[in-house]
Amino acid sequence: MPDYLIDRNNVISYLIFVAFFSIIFINIFTPFQGAWYNTESASRYDLFLFTVFLVLGGVVVLGLSRWLMSFIHRKYGITIVQYFSWIVLEVILIATCYTCGCYFSPKDARPFSEIFTRAVLYVPLIMLIPTIITYLYLGIKERDKTIDSLLALKNDPPEIEAEPDAGVKSNESPENVDIINFFDEKKELKLSVKTEYIYYVEAFDNYVQIYYSTKDEIARFTLRSSMKKQEELLTPHGFVRCHRSYIVNFAKVTLLRKDKDGPYLDLGNKDIPEIPVSKTYLDKVTSHLTYPR
Repeated sequence: MPDYLIDRNNVISYLIFVAFFSIIFINIFTPFQGAWYNTESASRYDLFLFTVFLVLGGVVVLGLSRWLMSFIHRKYGITIVQYFSWIVLEVILIATCYTCGCYFSPKDARPFSEIFTRAVLYVPLIMLIPTIITYLYLGIKERDKTIDSLLALKNDPPEIEAEPDAGVKSNESPENVDIINFFDEKKELKLSVKTEYIYYVEAFDNYVQIYYSTKDEIARFTLRSSMKKQEELLTPHGFVRCHRSYIVNFAKVTLLRKDKDGPYLDLGNKDIPEIPVSKTYLDKVTSHLTYPR
């Protein structure tokens, strides 16, 4: 799953937009009147307050759910299929909370099953438009970031040694020069970088993102490839896989820190975030710290 979907700032923006859009949409167009809520004895003002409390309650549930999702993704990783399954569970949870609130209200005499059935239908209908708009915006924003990184690479390519002799294989370098050549799924050379400049590789859906230093900045290059292929390529160069989504250059690791959210690796650069270490790879990581390779 792309990390931008659970980025904290993106999630906050999404929750604010969903709340704002839903309140306006429900009160202007009054959809599902008589089915979504009981309007027989309610004034327009009562319905507005009900809508505000309803939407804010749903936003609170969504916020807690996305916080838990972010925690699990950083620790274990979440696939696209799991992500959308999670969204379905969010809809059911919000519908259940709404149903309980109405069922125990003295002004609503509808049976529990009727309230819940309609809530399960109408909750995704109300959330659909703001969710699609938000995801399209975030997708375009992330695409622009990728394009900017490619343009930056084109204008300021990393240092590359002279082409090796014909007898040298693609991932072998002249003596005392350790260069890693990155190939895409079509086996086309896309990037060559000295090992000492690479910090880590991150999984990104069907792509990987290579983070490396160029001058005084951290650049990112997106490559269509699998983490398995990158692990096979990078392991002989001193890289270690610490998470299903991360492979780090262990020469850059300055410390391993453990807190309540789990262990993290610090790569010694303020522009590089701490890299999570999952339980699956923790023993391998600690062995490299204890017995450097």
